[in-house]
Amino acid sequence: MCSPMTDLAPKYSIKIVAQRTGLSPPAIRVWEQGFATIHPERSPGNPG
Repeated sequence: MCSPMTDLAPKYSIKIVAQRTGLSPPAIRVWEQGFATIHPERSPGNPG
């Protein structure tokens, strides 16, 4: 169950996050696996 604050947080694709941060998608994926604060939302057909 998500908290109301989490539900209101903006959601960005990994491509947009990579462009905005200068990080590569693989580096972002390492972070999402290692840190519980990052909760990616997957599109249908992309289980991760």
